[in-house]
Amino acid sequence: MKTSRRILFVENDEDFRLSYSEFLEKEGYLVVNCKNSDDCKQAIEEGLEWDIAIVDKGLDMRGWDDGGELIRYLHELKNGSPIIAISGDENYRLTPGATILLMKPFSPDKLVDEIKKFDYLFS
Repeated sequence: MKTSRRILFVENDEDFRLSYSEFLEKEGYLVVNCKNSDDCKQAIEEGLEWDIAIVDKGLDMRGWDDGGELIRYLHELKNGSPIIAISGDENYRLTPGATILLMKPFSPDKLVDEIKKFDYLFS
């Protein structure tokens, strides 16, 4: 299925981010990768547009507590745009601004299934 939906993927684990991004691209999504909040904020300042964001809540942050701060920031910028929070820490809970929390490990197919739940927003 080809789609023009742009996915903003913010994850500091490079292997995870790149392998899941590759899978998403094969599924027809346009993926913009950011390794941390600084990369993400810079891309936004340069005019990045996205439809759905995927943010690791356990990001190695500079100046922010965790990926939850980035999630709130993204939510303020694009209220109503889906944000999928991901985490490998069982103590994390859904952050205000996030739509879904996926606990690692999960399969690439599971991620695509969660993304497809937002198809109604783009039809």
